[in-house]
Amino acid sequence: MLRKAKFARTPPGVSLVVLVLLLLVAAGLTALAAIRASNDTPKVVIPPAGSQVAAGTPGSTSVLPVASSDGLKLELNQDGTIAQISDGNRALPKLDTPGGFSMRLVGEEPNLVPNPSLETDENGDQVPDGWSFTNGTTKPQLIDSVAHSGKRSVTVSNDSVAISGAFSTEVAVKPYRNYIAAAWFRSENVLPTSGWFGNPPVRIPDGSPAQIKVEQLTRGGEVISTYYAFGYTNTANWNRQAVGFKTLGETRKLRVTGLLHKGSGKVWFDDLYIGQLISDTVRPITSATTAGADGKLHQHANLADEHLTFDATYTPTKDYIRVDAAVTDTAKRDALDTDKAFQITYTLPVDAVGWMWDDHPRKSREITPDVPFKLNSIQVPDPSRYPFATIHDDKSALTIAMPLNTPRFAKSQYDSRSGLTMTFDLGVSKAAKKLKGKATFTFLLYKSDPAWGIRAATKKYYDIHPESFVRRTDPKREGFWFVRPPLTALDDPKTATDESTAYGLGLNMVSLGTDSTIVHKVWGGDYLKWDNQRNIYTSTYNHHSGFFAPRCLPGQRGCEKLTYEQSLQKLRSDAAKPTENGKNTRLRDESQATLISASRDLNGRLRYTNYQNKFGAFNKYYQNPDPDLSAGMDWSAAAQKHQMEYAIKLAREAGAKLEAIHFDSTSGHRRWGEDYSREHWATADIPLTFSYETGEVTEKMIFAMYEHLEKMADFLHQRGMLLTANFNGNEVNALSFLGADLIDYYGVEQGLEQRVGAVWGVTADSFGLNKRVMAYQKPISTLDTEIGNGEFSLAQMEAKIQRSLFYGIFPGARGQTTKTEGWWSDQGLRKVYARYSPLLEELAVAGWEPITNARSSNTDVWLERFGYASKHNLHLTIRNDSESAQEYTLTVDLNKDGLQSVRTLTAQELIAGETIEVALNSERTQATIDGTIPAGSTRMVRFDTR
Repeated sequence: MLRKAKFARTPPGVSLVVLVLLLLVAAGLTALAAIRASNDTPKVVIPPAGSQVAAGTPGSTSVLPVASSDGLKLELNQDGTIAQISDGNRALPKLDTPGGFSMRLVGEEPNLVPNPSLETDENGDQVPDGWSFTNGTTKPQLIDSVAHSGKRSVTVSNDSVAISGAFSTEVAVKPYRNYIAAAWFRSENVLPTSGWFGNPPVRIPDGSPAQIKVEQLTRGGEVISTYYAFGYTNTANWNRQAVGFKTLGETRKLRVTGLLHKGSGKVWFDDLYIGQLISDTVRPITSATTAGADGKLHQHANLADEHLTFDATYTPTKDYIRVDAAVTDTAKRDALDTDKAFQITYTLPVDAVGWMWDDHPRKSREITPDVPFKLNSIQVPDPSRYPFATIHDDKSALTIAMPLNTPRFAKSQYDSRSGLTMTFDLGVSKAAKKLKGKATFTFLLYKSDPAWGIRAATKKYYDIHPESFVRRTDPKREGFWFVRPPLTALDDPKTATDESTAYGLGLNMVSLGTDSTIVHKVWGGDYLKWDNQRNIYTSTYNHHSGFFAPRCLPGQRGCEKLTYEQSLQKLRSDAAKPTENGKNTRLRDESQATLISASRDLNGRLRYTNYQNKFGAFNKYYQNPDPDLSAGMDWSAAAQKHQMEYAIKLAREAGAKLEAIHFDSTSGHRRWGEDYSREHWATADIPLTFSYETGEVTEKMIFAMYEHLEKMADFLHQRGMLLTANFNGNEVNALSFLGADLIDYYGVEQGLEQRVGAVWGVTADSFGLNKRVMAYQKPISTLDTEIGNGEFSLAQMEAKIQRSLFYGIFPGARGQTTKTEGWWSDQGLRKVYARYSPLLEELAVAGWEPITNARSSNTDVWLERFGYASKHNLHLTIRNDSESAQEYTLTVDLNKDGLQSVRTLTAQELIAGETIEVALNSERTQATIDGTIPAGSTRMVRFDTR
């Protein structure tokens, strides 16, 4: 439950002298923080949290160093703040701020709603003080006979479907803040039945008739944004529902309205809440810091007021400093009111004004004062789009990074008022028994070549984490992703030649018991041996994010939505079905697994939604796929048995080789992603976090999905198989990179151009780079319906293929129209693919590298590098994304990857088929090329450095 604000108390046992020192330090910090941090990142510093105050204070000469072998050194004061940051012999300019760890509490801000329990009515007008009533088909009523707390509540009702009267109030709020609006609902015979049980969409007004509407108002009263919290339909006892949102820059007030919208029945409302989610107050964590004999530094703080302890360890290595930290719940009991949510921020207080902040490998921005520099997703909790962030000038580059195998909601930014930061959203609970009430997190600090900014930082990230970027595919077998093309169109059996070789096919996704239509189809058998004969990877479709429970009778395509009680009854009935000769086994097992694993909402209800297609109507239950939930048939076990193992069995019985399992909807857990089951929390391996929708501690399904993918990847790799998956989450989706370390073959539905979103700052280039960076040299293929539907001319399709080739991404195609068969057998199309598939194979064999070792004189002419001069397979792809032809001069360093110099050098452009004139410098270590590239096109240059 959201708690009231807590006030800091003097920690026990602190002497008066130390207390005075604390107050003096705090006063100085408060003065520094008086300059407003930014519109969306307010910061007010109060006395440091922690009862252990070390002798060393900021400015003390007693510092503790920790350094990587390649020269990045931090010097910490004995209270954990940062005295100095050095890159080799260079002391980096430091801000006059303490740096180190700090905390902001979550869910403990005061309730802004006047008379929230609706108890006060001093003038006796039957309208609760601070609220107003408006009439609709009926009028709201203040009643004494039903209440969630106290004696009173407000009720609205309709005898038939209509819009009832409403009750409302307004509260003042701050711009650029996250808020939670919540209320307790009770319903009686509310219709129509909602299809969004447990997690309705917050922007759709018809998610449920019982609703709290929250409107953001400007100073002049204009409505600029609207959100909804929905109560249950049909009949339900008191239940808490909430909605989260971020106020806009012009927002000054919120109008909160309760009503029955386009529905019938009766609804009661009580105990309404609006509160700021994250405190504006930043609390530096004062930690007793000590040095170990092994070169590590250790920090410890007792945050007694919050019933927490904090620990961190700095570990120096050859080329980075690793920081492992943990916040531990010290509450004496397991109860809702002892759960704790917070943000922990780590700050490197380097003064980097005039340096560069890199959004991605092709976009840098000069750092200016008093402006936050960041690149976050647009989905709450808006984590960064990459797991690392880099700042640099011409002498030094600093990166803060989160390993892929310790995923958390992390946000990186640089702000001249604080420094380079990474912030983690965390929660702790005694219910998280496997975690032992801890929230752990890890980050790395490292330096890299400043000349290449984030590209060099990316390369070092790969070097630090080689296990996360293992390439298990054969580059010569990689190719286009395709789904169910007509085999006779691919290869006419009447001809002697194999026409399918023209397409450069690499990954065929088939159905062996699970189909994207949600029915249990098997149509992959015909493709297995065909693929095996042509050495094409075959992957069978799986869908692990939810259980599509049939709602209708067999053969019935449409039926009424079930109430929650009816849905639960049917689920239990299916879970108890007898099985005869294997019939009903899958339905029984998946129903049993859903009763165990389905994620729960705030009130303990199973989350599901109504799903309907031409094959039937279903309740889609969203699962917590944690593989440790049960020793029996939980969802992870059911998915493995009935999807993975069953497909492997079918392939074996067909006498064919199945080489991969394909996971669809790995992004589904981002949309339907919270679980409030304390029983589920007990087995979590990844720490709890908090919800931006409810303000409560929760488990995020995206992390349970990661645990499941880990287990499934291990299952497959032990059998010499691959894990292929949709990796098409938009760049702006929260943690769109999660699972990148586990996937062997990346699929991106649609083409790169279809992923553009100008309002989000997403271009085809930024999206393509994001996927390429997170995959490194592992294969990526689109599944482009714009190509596959045959709607484009050959020239248009060639332009799309060229764009993909620039990043070394295979332009796969999927047909979804009646033109599909003719498309695959089109001779002109075959010629286009026959032209480009060998080029893409050549790039795949060479392998993409983030550091290009080449510069273009024209910023409209982009470069990517594949291969190595020292291995004599150096390639550059060149891209002109502008609308006019561009001239350029390329300068290519040939001695940056182990090659000392070249005896001879030739270069061939492979798309236009031209020999390129190359000029070498006197040391024969650098090549210069002049050229012109047409608008909207890609060129590919192969260098012979022998």
